[in-house]
Amino acid sequence: MTTPTKSLEASTLSLLALISHSRNLLSSGSIAPAPKPSTDNPLDILHDIGALTRAHTTKLSIAIRPPNIIYDAAARCVQDITQFVVPPLLATVELMSPKQHGSTLYTAVLRAADNTLAALEEFAKEIPEICRAGRARGREIGWRARDVVESHMAMLKDAMAELKEWLESNDDDDEDDEADGEAKDEDAFWDAPKKALAKDDTEAREKVDASLKKMKLVTILLNAVVKRRLAGEGKLQDTQRLDTIAELAKSVANSGDDIGMGYYEDNTDEAAEAQKEFEKKAIELAELATLANDGNDDSFSKWFRNCRDAISKNG
Repeated sequence: MTTPTKSLEASTLSLLALISHSRNLLSSGSIAPAPKPSTDNPLDILHDIGALTRAHTTKLSIAIRPPNIIYDAAARCVQDITQFVVPPLLATVELMSPKQHGSTLYTAVLRAADNTLAALEEFAKEIPEICRAGRARGREIGWRARDVVESHMAMLKDAMAELKEWLESNDDDDEDDEADGEAKDEDAFWDAPKKALAKDDTEAREKVDASLKKMKLVTILLNAVVKRRLAGEGKLQDTQRLDTIAELAKSVANSGDDIGMGYYEDNTDEAAEAQKEFEKKAIELAELATLANDGNDDSFSKWFRNCRDAISKNG
């Protein structure tokens, strides 16, 4: 499968080859003027080609602006210039005739056409270097995003372990002895209030268990994001997507902590709100990881969709 980066590189090489060939034709006089007057006004056509050239080069400049290089869009811009700018420019020059338009104007058009091609050539030569710099920046952000996701995955696992331990505790402990009561109270203060869940509180236990199952599923999602989208064959290059993935991983971990605090403080409404936010951010993360660099499905897309759907299910 041709990657967007390879497609841009190949398109740029094709454009450079076409420009080089076209400039040689202009400089060698191989562009033959029209043998008879043309019914079309070549100057009007050249004006339209100039506007088209500006439009395509502007879009290309935006697409290859670091650090968020959009490789597939840039490749399309280069292909459009190759197809819709250079050949029509040469064809229009052929419509010019020294006899019909005067040798001075004819010479000026040849010079302007060559200047246009020279400018496009210089622009195209810069694309590989810009892409190399963009890839280096992308790798830097990719490593940073991976570190962030892995650290927040660890935080979520810690929150799960703590919530599970709390779920499995009971409220049958003996009252603290008066002698060590103050020490126990101090520990309880620093450890945050965690009133043990009664064994017969079936409804609450089912809610906590459901939360733990979703948290477990999201840790699997985070691990897949690290392995499939921050490394390996499906590694993402779009720095904006990488930054957003890191932000979502942080939001998911924070919401996981909030779920636990809601239960510990016997605030079911707070736990429920945290659960909604947790699932919302996890779904966004799964959707963001679904598509490959080129915006299309790859071998990992189906798994991420299935994971998103599993997180979306009630219970």
